Amino acid sequence: MSGRRKRASGKVSTIIVLDDASYRSGADCFAAAINKAVSDTTGEIILLVPALVQMKPSLVERYASVLEENQRLGVMYGNYEIAIEGKPKTVQNVFADPLDLSEWSTFGYVRAIRRSLWNEIGGYDASYHLAEDYDLRLRLGARCEFARIDEPLYDIALPADAAARRAVCASLSRYFTPETSAVSGYGYLFLESNLRAEVERAFFAALRRHGAFLSHRNPPLVCPHASAKPAVSVIIPTHDRKLLLRRAIQSVLEGNFRDFEIIVVDNGSADGTVEMVEQMAQLESRIRLIRNHGPNQISAALNLGVKSARGKYISQLDSDDEYTRDTLSQQIAHLEADPNCGLAISYYEVIDEDSRTVPEVGVIRHDEYDRNNILRTSGAGAVRTWHRCVIESLGGFDEQTFGSYAEDYDLVLKASERYDVGRVPATLYRCRRHQTNTEQHLDAQFRAETKAEARRRAILRRRTLNGNIETGLAII
Repeated sequence: MSGRRKRASGKVSTIIVLDDASYRSGADCFAAAINKAVSDTTGEIILLVPALVQMKPSLVERYASVLEENQRLGVMYGNYEIAIEGKPKTVQNVFADPLDLSEWSTFGYVRAIRRSLWNEIGGYDASYHLAEDYDLRLRLGARCEFARIDEPLYDIALPADAAARRAVCASLSRYFTPETSAVSGYGYLFLESNLRAEVERAFFAALRRHGAFLSHRNPPLVCPHASAKPAVSVIIPTHDRKLLLRRAIQSVLEGNFRDFEIIVVDNGSADGTVEMVEQMAQLESRIRLIRNHGPNQISAALNLGVKSARGKYISQLDSDDEYTRDTLSQQIAHLEADPNCGLAISYYEVIDEDSRTVPEVGVIRHDEYDRNNILRTSGAGAVRTWHRCVIESLGGFDEQTFGSYAEDYDLVLKASERYDVGRVPATLYRCRRHQTNTEQHLDAQFRAETKAEARRRAILRRRTLNGNIETGLAII
């Protein structure tokens, strides 16, 4: 059977999906072909399995048994192993949350779906030719709970040759798994235009199903710090970053905007960072050092900096990154020109340890950004320069849930719900990749689950916000 095979095993109908390029054109598209294959079977549980997958003998029974034991669940998925010829297998953890609408929240390659649920939603939407699997997950998430089996019960076989491996991953791109991303960690920024259009169509439809699509006009911003001096407080949290921190501070001092203070918040450094900052502060009165005696958290450090700040605006700077000469002048000019803008975000470029631009990533513009689309991406960009009163009105950075990861993403989500977010079309931030980068050492599953939690909370807030707007209640 061209493009699909199927077999029934008791209550489970297993659909073997052939990732054939012919599905990308013509009437017999991938979605329509799989729908036909499913309709030809009768099992109570539908198991979709790409042809490249090598299932372990226990997979069908394990997936089916969990669904049978818990009738609230609609979908089962699980972790898997990547098997590259000639190399040891590596486990790939995946995570899908019904309220995480980003395309990088994923079932992986194998998922079991109740037939009753499949029939209820009508299976794949054949109007999608590139993002049909993403759309299916979003429609499932509006109707049921998901469950994951942590133990990897299948392999995805990839060739040893790098070019051949890229070709195989490209053929699997509909699943949005980590290895199918052309640029690790930045894949959503590099979607081809036709794929991006389908992704956004599915995403906006999902937001509306959840009652979380924002269309209201934000109220005017009333700033109580209009006459504050200096104009901007640059806050730099740090921990054991002596050499890179010096570069970060120097990049602010060398800028063409002079009305600022620099607040370095140290999270218990033991490498001479404190002494170095104290020496710089003796030579430059605009530098202040605050020592955080609480937990070593980025959120806690940022909050301490905000509480100590004197500026009208707050501008963030990670201790391993750099500003450009024009960063503060352009950011402040944008905020001053638009009094209702609560937060300004620029473009940024990725640099290496020697401050050279990383060519395969280059400049990150986040052209897809709007206050709704941010819920499907991993961020909004940098540099982030805030009205101080906006951070204060939102309660600061969340130290309980987002102590040292996604704290800025969470706050930008909150800000976008109540304030205008301005986009400054200039590369004003330099984000460094290096061996001691904190994010690179965080567990991938932790990162996925933390970002998913930020999005889940945003969906719930937006539902409430939309409900209050419809009933005319005041938004505080």
